[in-house]
Amino acid sequence: MKKFAIKTIGCKLNQYDSQSIAEPFLANGYEWVRFESSADVYIINSCTVTSGADYSSRQAVSRALRATKSQGSNDAVVVLTGCYAEVQQNGLKGQLGVDLLVGNKDKLFIYEKVHDFLEGIERCDEASYPHNNIQQWGKAITGMKGYSRAYLKIQDGCNSSCSYCIVPRARGPEISRPPEEIFDEMRRLESAGYREVVLTGVHIGRYQFNGYQFHNLIDELLDGDGPRIRFSSMEPNEINESLLKTIEGKKRFCRHIHLAVQSGSDRILGLMNRPYDAKSIREVVSLLCGSFPGITVGADFIAGFPDESNQDFKLTETIANECGFGYLHCFSYSDRPGTKASIMSHKIDPKLKSARGQILRDLSNKLLRRHLENSIGCTGEIIVESRKHRPTDLHTGLSDNYLRAVFSGNSLDAGEILKVNYRSCAGEGKYQYLVGDRVDE
Repeated sequence: MKKFAIKTIGCKLNQYDSQSIAEPFLANGYEWVRFESSADVYIINSCTVTSGADYSSRQAVSRALRATKSQGSNDAVVVLTGCYAEVQQNGLKGQLGVDLLVGNKDKLFIYEKVHDFLEGIERCDEASYPHNNIQQWGKAITGMKGYSRAYLKIQDGCNSSCSYCIVPRARGPEISRPPEEIFDEMRRLESAGYREVVLTGVHIGRYQFNGYQFHNLIDELLDGDGPRIRFSSMEPNEINESLLKTIEGKKRFCRHIHLAVQSGSDRILGLMNRPYDAKSIREVVSLLCGSFPGITVGADFIAGFPDESNQDFKLTETIANECGFGYLHCFSYSDRPGTKASIMSHKIDPKLKSARGQILRDLSNKLLRRHLENSIGCTGEIIVESRKHRPTDLHTGLSDNYLRAVFSGNSLDAGEILKVNYRSCAGEGKYQYLVGDRVDE
């Protein structure tokens, strides 16, 4: 039996895409193995959101090439795809030693391209790999290998022009998936036993298919029984009254919203070309916390954007601390080729940029501890994960409001949802968690 391996770098959207890439291989008799194992095909689904992601993508290619050599054979095919491959196609040709360099537009045809490569067939892409709305979303996934929660892609692409971001160039213009396909895939995932589904895309809040908008989609998805539904990252200005009315009182809605905030300074938000200000960020978070008791609101922040003054950073630190966030994801600013920010003057010294990033990460740890402590004495609905918590050898899982918990229990299946009473919290840094006891029902 032939074997293939996939290394996924980056976001939840890439995780979903990797599963879509894998489906034709599985349907044609391939075995999916770990990336460190011997394989006939190695696929790197890359990311380019930061220079660090570029580096990780190149490192994964090097690992695949070393694995090929260690097998004593040059027959294994190495494929680089994803956002790094899309953006850097011309610059990477012939440099990394991969057999196939496949951009995002063609990534769902990797099985066909590998087959053609092995057979020595050269074809016109337009004739062999038709690009239409159905093909855009690939073969329907049968599950998510190695995950207790499933991802469901509802949208792709970005029409914004944020000055620092390369995603529009990597992912192309916005496109939304037909709702019927989303409902069908949700039913398949439920039939496969998944109890939680994460909706993913570049801008899920801007989902729109022939006038059918995000809140319309959510209203139907949350109707009746089924898996609980979690949103992936959203923009602050995508949280609107229609959406809040739709999810209010819905038991299957996971009380967790992650916002791409980026800065607390109106001046820096303007330089970033973000479509909101600090006041609206505060209003959105206040509205979410007031509407959904116990909700966890997370946020992305960029530290060290060009021309970010001490006062600008202080405003970011203040809004991060006072707004009601449960945790932060902090990224140090990274020049992306071809973006407006990459040619801005007054770049921040790397040491200062790193120091500001560390301040936000330390603050995130404090916010998370406070949020966990506020949850002690409460009961959460936890989805059991496949791995155990190494320090304690207890079961571990994720609550509907995105808090990690460890707990005892016998014969628990990954993906099962159960109730846990929280009695304490433990851990350090970003690895903090709640400790609880399973509630017998």
